[in-house]
Amino acid sequence: MAFIAIFPLTFISSAFVPVASMPAPLQDFARINPFTITVNAMRALWLGLPAGTYVWGAVAWAIGITVVFAPLAVSRYRKHAGT
Repeated sequence: MAFIAIFPLTFISSAFVPVASMPAPLQDFARINPFTITVNAMRALWLGLPAGTYVWGAVAWAIGITVVFAPLAVSRYRKHAGT
């Protein structure tokens, strides 16, 4: 099920094409997409370019996703495990 959510996010990011080449409505979404921010941070770090705020944005997205979904996963596990 997670792949169904991740698959479109990957293609609406800068992983494969520059955001500037996307249609205007997709550009707005792609700029805040966690994949775009993470890919841009990784590219900048690997190429030795200035990463700007991409690294902090990627860290913030990772922490935010963990804060939201870790408690949900634990509660669902406990519910189904019977503990």
